Amino acid sequence: MKTVLKIITNKYVLAIVVFALLMLFFSPYDLFTIRDSQRELDDLDNKIEYLNTQSDSMDASLQHIKADPQALEQYARENYHHKKEGEDVYVITK
Repeated sequence: MKTVLKIITNKYVLAIVVFALLMLFFSPYDLFTIRDSQRELDDLDNKIEYLNTQSDSMDASLQHIKADPQALEQYARENYHHKKEGEDVYVITK
């Protein structure tokens, strides 16, 4: 029991414990800040992955539209409400 008390009250052990507590809880880069930053980084990585998937999908659509004139006409009619001479366009929104 005396040896344990002697080790705990050693000034070097106390200094290390105080320093560790300061670094873990009170420094600008404490444990909680690092955990929040890691969570934010994971969210951003997921967002980047989603946007890359969307970009690949849009590239495939663009290649399809460039290769097929009928697909280009259909895209223009659906998204930009283009029409042929003498046609009427009715836009129905929900």
